[in-house]
Amino acid sequence: GSFPSRPRKFVGREKESSILQSFLKSDGLSYAFVSGPAGVGKTILLSYALSHPDIKRLYPGGVFQIAPRDIARRQEQENQLLRPGIADLSASELMGRLSGGPQTLVVLDNFDSPSDVRPFIGDWPGVKIAILSENQNLQDEVELHPSEACKIEVSPFTTDEARYFYRANALRPSSEQEEAFIENAERLNRLPLALRWAVNLQRLSNATELRLPTDAEQ
Repeated sequence: GSFPSRPRKFVGREKESSILQSFLKSDGLSYAFVSGPAGVGKTILLSYALSHPDIKRLYPGGVFQIAPRDIARRQEQENQLLRPGIADLSASELMGRLSGGPQTLVVLDNFDSPSDVRPFIGDWPGVKIAILSENQNLQDEVELHPSEACKIEVSPFTTDEARYFYRANALRPSSEQEEAFIENAERLNRLPLALRWAVNLQRLSNATELRLPTDAEQ
């Protein structure tokens, strides 16, 4: 499917967002490794950065999102982000096709294995690569020097960020429901994707129904 559009509400992540935006604007670095657990908001962080007009205009060649399953072969109609005629190319062939043209961003989404990333590493003029991964050591395993890439680690929300997330997204915020939400947030490891699910559930339920069962109750 298409790369996610800008989130309607974006909470926290000032430091991570600043580093990512600097990478997208820079002429020097070609690679960014964005790591963190599943559901922490790596893709949303990137889509937010790309939504800024002064960054979006830097990539007239477009944004290409590739998942590990896309590497070997993929029907063109199943991957709307790959240009017609290149859906079945190898990684090196794809990068060769994209390089030398208008500035392009390639997003390797959910790439955790260095063997999957290495074919995309090379001298590709006009192409930047953002690698989103749960593997925090991927940059070292790919053997890219720190001078060649930036590293961004995305952590779960703090409790204060989780509170702000609730207040920004709840239809009718209340102190009782906020405490129920924070209790759930702690048990969901304060992962933004899980909290998005919880706040949507809160729109349909009351505070009592929102509380997840304790270990003793399960």
